[in-house]
Parts: sequence; structure tokens; C-alpha cells
Amino acid sequence: MSNTNTYQSLYWNELVQLKSHIYYLDEYLSLTVKIDRWVNGLLAFTSSTSIATWAVWQRYQLLWACLIGVSQVVTALKPLLPYESRRKAISALLPELNDLWLFAGRNWFSVSKGKLTEEQVNNLVFDVRQKKEATIQKHLTSTSLPDNEGCVEKAKAKTKIYFRDTYQVEV
Repeated sequence: MSNTNTYQSLYWNELVQLKSHIYYLDEYLSLTVKIDRWVNGLLAFTSSTSIATWAVWQRYQLLWACLIGVSQVVTALKPLLPYESRRKAISALLPELNDLWLFAGRNWFSVSKGKLTEEQVNNLVFDVRQKKEATIQKHLTSTSLPDNEGCVEKAKAKTKIYFRDTYQVEV
């Protein structure tokens, strides 16, 4: 493999990783929204039905007292849960990463046709990496984002489909 092909491969791999990262964040955002909705739904259900249910079914007083107690604990802890901050951070991060993806994708033609020198391709690779890292740091400094294997697998599958359908290659 010539150096030009090596640099083309390097740039291609950066494209694939960026797209996969975007899909991962999109999947993680969907999961975060689902969890947040579930918690909010549980709180709404317990707060609106537990008092009425307590009055109707006196024999389940302990159960409903526990539900009310759990609801109060979750309500008190909810501001400490990371879902809202993660949702906000990822929602702000994704558009910027998509813009970066468009920038990187636009340059792929010149890279793939060998119109750029090895140094220019190398600089593009590091520009994409630097912009990606700066964008991630900008939005995820106040919250952590643990790995989620389910989101990783979905992102990998979407990435494979995207590159197969768009570029007719298997990644």
C-alpha cells in the first residue's frame, strides 16, 4: 500500500469513527429520553393515583404508602440524576458533530481521488479529530457519559448500513 493509500485509509477510518460516534450519541440520547420519561411517568402516576387509590383500597395501605414514599425519594433525588444534564449536553453536541461530519464528508472526494498531498490529508485528519474532541469537551464537561453496550451495537449496525448504502462498502 502506498503512502497515499495509507493516508486515504486514515481519513476513511476517521470518517467511519465519526459517523459511528454520532450514531452512538443519537442512540444514547434516545435511551436517556426514554429513562427520563419513565421516571417522570412513574412520578406522575404515583402522585396522582396513590391518594385516590389509598382511599378506595384501604387494605393495601402499606403498598400505597411505600409507593408514595418511593415517589417522594425519587422526586428528591431526581435533580441529582444525570439524565437531564446528559440529554441537554447530547442535544447540543449532536448538531455540531453533524456539521463536522458534513465538513469531513465534503473533503472525502478530494482525499479519495488523490487530489491532496499526504500532508494535506494528514492535516485534515487531525483537524477533524481536534474539532471532534473540542466539541465533545465543550458539551460533556459537566456530565459523564458511560458506555452502553446496547447503544454501541445499534450504532455499529447503523454505521454499517449507512456506509453500505451510501458508499457501497462494508465497514
